[in-house]
Amino acid sequence: VFSAKETNSPHDQIRFFVGGTLLSSISMFTLFVSTVYNKAIATTNTEIIINSVVILFITDLDELFFGILMVVNSRWVRRMSIQTTDPQEELANEISTLKAELGTSKEAIVRLTNEGVDLRERLSNIEAILEK
Repeated sequence: VFSAKETNSPHDQIRFFVGGTLLSSISMFTLFVSTVYNKAIATTNTEIIINSVVILFITDLDELFFGILMVVNSRWVRRMSIQTTDPQEELANEISTLKAELGTSKEAIVRLTNEGVDLRERLSNIEAILEK
């Protein structure tokens, strides 16, 4: 219901829903813990702001590490990720690539055929000149 496309299998829909629920739960838990932490530790507004900035910095570190891993070894990250792609979309992309290659090949065949005809005409002209 909450997992986007109807083309996804029920297993993928459940997985997306559970993943989204877990991410939302982690975000809410982080908000709750940071609120409790700031109420317990901070005595001034400045300390609350400093603690909030530290918490935001720590939560952004995962994106930084992910970016570093993508630069260092993107193939490993893709292999370890549990991301599924739509098989129909992959096939559509492959088909469009093959159609483009086929069009290029047809153009090359036509060009080579025309060049062959031109070379035959030149050869027959040269033969005619040599026979004289």
